Amino acid sequence: MGIGALIVGRWSPDLVAFGLLLALVLGGLVPVDQAFSGFGSAAVIAVAAIFIISAGLERTGVAALVSRPLRIMAGRSYVRLIVILMAVTGLLSAFMNNLAAVGVLLPVTMAIAYRRRTSPSLLLLPLVYAARFGGNLTLIAGPTNLLLADILHRRGVATLRLFDFLPIGLPLLIVGTAWMAAVGWRLLPRRPPEELLRAMRRGARLVKVYRLSERLFEARIPDGSPLAGKTIEVSEFGLAHGLTVVAVTRDGEQTPAPPKDLTLRPGDRLVIEGRLDELLQAEAFARIGLELAKAEASLDTLEAGIVEAMVAPRSALAGRTLRDIGFRDRYGLTVLAVWREGRPIRTRFADIPLRAGDGLLIQGPRKALTTLGSERDLIVFDAESPWPDREDRRTYALLAAAALIVLTLAGIPVAVAAALAAGIMITSGGLTTEEAYRAIDWRSLVLIGAMVPVGVALERTGAAQLVATALVRVLGGHPLGTLAAFLIAATAIGHFVPSIILPAILAPLAIDAATALHTSPLPFAMAIIAATGMGLLTPFSNPVMLMVMAPGGYRMKDYVRSGLPLVLILLLLMLVVLPLAYPF
Repeated sequence: MGIGALIVGRWSPDLVAFGLLLALVLGGLVPVDQAFSGFGSAAVIAVAAIFIISAGLERTGVAALVSRPLRIMAGRSYVRLIVILMAVTGLLSAFMNNLAAVGVLLPVTMAIAYRRRTSPSLLLLPLVYAARFGGNLTLIAGPTNLLLADILHRRGVATLRLFDFLPIGLPLLIVGTAWMAAVGWRLLPRRPPEELLRAMRRGARLVKVYRLSERLFEARIPDGSPLAGKTIEVSEFGLAHGLTVVAVTRDGEQTPAPPKDLTLRPGDRLVIEGRLDELLQAEAFARIGLELAKAEASLDTLEAGIVEAMVAPRSALAGRTLRDIGFRDRYGLTVLAVWREGRPIRTRFADIPLRAGDGLLIQGPRKALTTLGSERDLIVFDAESPWPDREDRRTYALLAAAALIVLTLAGIPVAVAAALAAGIMITSGGLTTEEAYRAIDWRSLVLIGAMVPVGVALERTGAAQLVATALVRVLGGHPLGTLAAFLIAATAIGHFVPSIILPAILAPLAIDAATALHTSPLPFAMAIIAATGMGLLTPFSNPVMLMVMAPGGYRMKDYVRSGLPLVLILLLLMLVVLPLAYPF
């Protein structure tokens, strides 16, 4: 029932998970004294710390710096970007915990999405898919691999070496990357994250309050227009016609708050604010040669947003006009209207001296709006992020990221390594304590903390082993059928319990089944490891899947829609690879 509620998506996943946990406690399946043990688990600590590290890497500019070479290599090709991103993530995950790998690359991926004006939801699931696949490349890639190796060694089955997992991980990474680049990306949602959706809803309300809808229209520059070849400044939209060019769309890409030296071209679509009725009646409209495309255009998009700001008391802007200030050149933003004495001023306000207390409706690129929050002359309401970039702390942020990577490679538990790195980020000034708390997505922590005891309950009640035993009974009797049973069972169970539990539950059963069939236990045991890389259908199959849920704006159905075809393909792939790489 709880899983069904998660799939339907009517309620928040963290609320459903917490309700499921309480139901299991009341039903006696989870002891009362262990009901909330998941909230103190290493996974919760690690994820919280990595949220802090990721925010620090973003605020200090490290993410943007690292993202640049990846963007250059990818060029304008989204497919090439997917391949490069998944290859880098998979290789990094081969030698360190995938939670740490995603923690380092998450802010980089978000920076790439911003620079390319792409929804983060088109990149973050491929990122974590690659991390899951990379976790099967080497012995040291994760605790699950080490636990299985220990079980096989103690039972006298085999002694696994560093690259003995490569026949599993490499096909998963290659085929998974090829699928996402060729077909899988089409199944991903193009959805802004929840934080951005809230900002867009605020922007829509502000447009209504300032009554801008009647003053917005979109016009196209046709071939032969006298505007073609002129810059926005030379065209004198503001001086001659009382218009404001809010954005320019060219070749499908929108430039909000375009600079005044932008040269206009035939085919450009201009989002313009002004009094359309006066313009249509004027002879000037025929001279500039604009083709009206539609009466309204959206100002609040994935790339650009809207905020309201007030001229602060004792502000240096008071007494000066927007034209004198050079507001657009100074901030890279456009003022759409001025609020004064209880009403909006929507036309020819660029030459009106500003007063302390004036409200300004401001539109432009979201990053520019973010930095506006640190401007002393303006008080920004509902800013998307009041955190200024701190490039002077970049060295310490790099040190924090390096500590996370080095300590993880050295075998230090990822929770300890991440907590230490987060401590470096905060004490060095990359983030303040308040900002660190705000960087954590608490809904993800509630979801993880609630699901850990649920997974343990599945193990202790024997439900997971019951599923595996039933599948072996149905499909067993032949080595390939038994292998398929273990692979399907491990994959299904791995979507609802932590992957570290899988070897403990299924490895002894795999060894016993192989003994009964007089075959090697190795392919059956390796099927368990392969399954840990195929838990792509639920966000709680692994902490890295949960980490991207909020930044990517994903819902439960997005995981199923994107992951189901890939999981089926990988299941068939492993049924071919496992017997060849590890003969019966």
